[in-house]
Amino acid sequence: PGQGIVTVANHRSLFDDPGVVSCILPLWAGIRPKYNRWGLCSQEYCFNDELPGIIKGYLGAGQVLPICRGGGINQNLLFDFARHLAAGEWCHIFPEGGAWQLNELGGRAKSASKGKLKWGVGKLIAHAPVCPKIIPFAHTGMDNLLPQDPQSGRTYLNLFGSEPLHVRIKFGKEIHMDDLIDEFESKHGKLWKYDSTSDHCTEQNNWESSDNEKQLYQKIALRIEQELEKITNVMV
Repeated sequence: PGQGIVTVANHRSLFDDPGVVSCILPLWAGIRPKYNRWGLCSQEYCFNDELPGIIKGYLGAGQVLPICRGGGINQNLLFDFARHLAAGEWCHIFPEGGAWQLNELGGRAKSASKGKLKWGVGKLIAHAPVCPKIIPFAHTGMDNLLPQDPQSGRTYLNLFGSEPLHVRIKFGKEIHMDDLIDEFESKHGKLWKYDSTSDHCTEQNNWESSDNEKQLYQKIALRIEQELEKITNVMV
């Protein structure tokens, strides 16, 4: 009780969630909202002004929250997502920050010193009141349904492909972060922790990350990257 779950996965298409995420639960659990994940979708795709209100309402009812792509790790939208993790719920993240149809994990370029993955996942884990279970999984096949044009990067729907759609999913082992958090706190003191009732208006100063905290987020994201890269390479 009170311990949330964070699942992290590679992102192969715009329909990975709910297309893949909804299929990893048995039907009896999948039809019960309390067992379903909370997810994120970028504002420009899922919550833009051109979409009818009924679509936005449908996404919200499906436990999807908006996130501002490029908005950084201090944005209030990430804080809203964090409160669900603090309540002991399942939160799913695609930490590459976009859909990548490569033969490896996508995200930032390999040469980037920051690592491939976005650091928001590190912030969620570092400041959670109870360190969540972190479970990686990788999948392939959805890129055949929604392939990307290699030149423009745009996605198109491939309903009449010559091959049946086969989606494969592989889970990795639980990833532990206790040693990284303990090491940080021994040097810099206790981390501030959010909770399910936290309000970003009153906790704004605490939610703003220091340079030392950002280094911790990077270490957490790099550890996730290592494990997710392993199973992604096996799958794709």
